[in-house]
Amino acid sequence: MIFNKKEKREELFGAYGKSIDYCYYHMSFVEKLTGYIAGLIAGTVSMYIMFDILWFAVFMGIGIGFAGVKIYHSMLIKKRNKALRIQFKDMLESLSTSLGAGRNVPDAMADARKDMLNQYGEASYIVSELNTIINGMRDNILIEDLLTDFGIRSDNEDIISFGDVFRVANRQGGNLKQIIYETKSIISQKIDIEMEIETVISGNKNELNIMMVMPLVIVTTTKGFINNGEFSVTNFVVKIVALIMFVLAYLVGVKIMEVKV
Repeated sequence: MIFNKKEKREELFGAYGKSIDYCYYHMSFVEKLTGYIAGLIAGTVSMYIMFDILWFAVFMGIGIGFAGVKIYHSMLIKKRNKALRIQFKDMLESLSTSLGAGRNVPDAMADARKDMLNQYGEASYIVSELNTIINGMRDNILIEDLLTDFGIRSDNEDIISFGDVFRVANRQGGNLKQIIYETKSIISQKIDIEMEIETVISGNKNELNIMMVMPLVIVTTTKGFINNGEFSVTNFVVKIVALIMFVLAYLVGVKIMEVKV
């Protein structure tokens, strides 16, 4: 089940009450402080360059610091979910190989855990999820229920699709090896395409970020020509409007570059 981003749900903790809900991210104090300081500095510097009023720049920087925490929070969620997606793709490769070699599902999961442990380490998200799945099977929890729980917590279409396919194949008694292999191929291709798209548009994202800095550069270089040191309500209002327009343009640009396969 994919939840609408506007639809809120309670945080889920998995079969053992300690798994990660990838829709939530609990920031540490250091992460919150990092986001706030980054927002504070960027906001203060930007506002001072634009308006050349120190108290106003500091005041706005304090407020922008809280926005920086939210932005950093969103970045951390995206980074974690991207890592999970890549790790899940590699797990499917390992699982498909083990099943193709004649291993049963529990042994194939154990083999996948060993491969992911060697590749990503004990602290990785996929190893943690495989630990939950393997321990759950030992406690007689149905593997399809464990995979479904993983999919719901991840809120990732690929993981949810894999869980649904596995449930149908396991219950209907189909050729599980072939079904898993074909599902793995489709999901892996989809993830590869998404990663290629991200690589292609990464240059455009950098250009967009540079374009957002350019107004500050222009204001800095032309400040001596357009500002005689006196406060002007007209200049202040014009700069406010221009700043709002640049922020809106940036948000629209970011939205356009959110390509989903």
